[in-house]
Amino acid sequence: MKVDDEILLKIENARADGIKTSSAMAKVLKWSYTTYQNYLYDLTDKAKRENSKERILKALERGKERSTEYALSEAEQGLTKSARGGFVTEIKKEYKTDRDGKIISEILIKEHLKYIPPNVTAQIFLAINTAPDRWQPTNRPEPIEKRDKEVTSYGFTHTIIHSTKEEMIKAKESKTSEKI
Repeated sequence: MKVDDEILLKIENARADGIKTSSAMAKVLKWSYTTYQNYLYDLTDKAKRENSKERILKALERGKERSTEYALSEAEQGLTKSARGGFVTEIKKEYKTDRDGKIISEILIKEHLKYIPPNVTAQIFLAINTAPDRWQPTNRPEPIEKRDKEVTSYGFTHTIIHSTKEEMIKAKESKTSEKI
């Protein structure tokens, strides 16, 4: 069996659709598992097999790239829709089943337009990740110099110093060494 462009396109499309295992790929190609494996790994007629193997692996890689790009694109579109909100058509159906649980008939109960409000979390995520120069999270700790505060009580001014654990240990060690 010759690996032609049509077979390579099937392999690429199957990989883009999420087919990952050799057995599933063999089913898509309508080959036996052994035939598929032979085209990838068998060393009989080495020159022909190496060329086929290389072409199949390239088709698998192209399919994988398309799959990743498609998934990322779908995620971006979903996030944008969630951030914007909008209207969706909601369809409610009821199914009649027999005693064995098999569906006998389907009845459309209700179809209506439903409003989905914008998702604030999605908006924040989009703003921070698409325009980081304009949008920054506000819960970042301030530098130590800005955290120190002066407090006046009973006519005396006190400086309250907020230090990290490491700074406190160093200060304690330096005081101990001064006493000796």
